[in-house]
Amino acid sequence: MTRTDRLTKDAWIAAGFRMLATDGPAALKAEVLARQLNTTKGSFYWHFGDLPTYKAELLIAWQDKAASAIISSVASIADPRARLQALARIAQTPAPEAFGGQQVEVAIRAWALSSPEVMAALQSIDQQRIAFLEIILHDMGISDPTYAAMFYATFLGTDDLASKHDPNMAKALDAAVTLLLAFANQETT
Repeated sequence: MTRTDRLTKDAWIAAGFRMLATDGPAALKAEVLARQLNTTKGSFYWHFGDLPTYKAELLIAWQDKAASAIISSVASIADPRARLQALARIAQTPAPEAFGGQQVEVAIRAWALSSPEVMAALQSIDQQRIAFLEIILHDMGISDPTYAAMFYATFLGTDDLASKHDPNMAKALDAAVTLLLAFANQETT
């Protein structure tokens, strides 16, 4: 990087996701991140002011990428079955490597165990995701919210196992979608 190059906030956020995914929350320090980006801590402090602000912005970015953006991308699909299938396809696609890849969600969940702020953000994401699943399933004729919770738990489990490089996990989430679609067909006939 030359002196005329400037790092953006997004570059720092992406570096944080990568560090979190590979080294955990203890690596979320200005000096460690600056080393990864081959720059000085001054650039970090120019954008964020302090570490708590950085971590808060990291969580905001994750909330946007992990819930808001995904929900908006499939909400306009009219057929709820197609919406569920599209959501499952997205859920099976890991975050880009530039943002921590397959490990990032698992790393954030682990971070939440030691940080009340992260836990609050995680609970908010979980609630948004489950509420969206409830809407999809309701539109499919399944009004019991237990099924949304079951599907979400399946997603969390398959995501965790996929982060450990288990190749069968995509099939497991596909099987959950197939079961829900079959159940919805049975409920509406």
